Amino acid sequence: MGGKRIPKISLNFEPHWFQDWNMNQRGPRRIMKFYRQLKAECGCDSLAKDQLCKRAAYWAVVVETLEVQSLENEELDPGPLVHASNLLIGILKQLGLRNVGKVKESKLKEYLADRARKDGKRIARDQSHKRLAVKRGLVAVN
Repeated sequence: MGGKRIPKISLNFEPHWFQDWNMNQRGPRRIMKFYRQLKAECGCDSLAKDQLCKRAAYWAVVVETLEVQSLENEELDPGPLVHASNLLIGILKQLGLRNVGKVKESKLKEYLADRARKDGKRIARDQSHKRLAVKRGLVAVN
């Protein structure tokens, strides 16, 4: 049979922790900085949220790294970038950050009403200017 080889799972597991990283390297510093910011933003109040914050910080750096590499090489393999981005989005949603950037309906209604008032004033002003220009003979009547 010429199928793929299944990798063996090691029985010797040695955990590695964020706290044990060499913080003199730029990558770990960046991840830890983002982790602390995210933890503060989402109101991290449980171990589960803390773990999600760590995962989100890691995947945010992975996504940014893939983006920069694609810009430097001028080639883009969208597969890994899409997978990493979707993973990050999923984790952020689990942290309750799914509505970040969305406009609330009431604010949208206020914005649209304000925009309509401004557009109405602009249209009235334009019509007034046109009547004045016609009156002064600067523009021909259509």
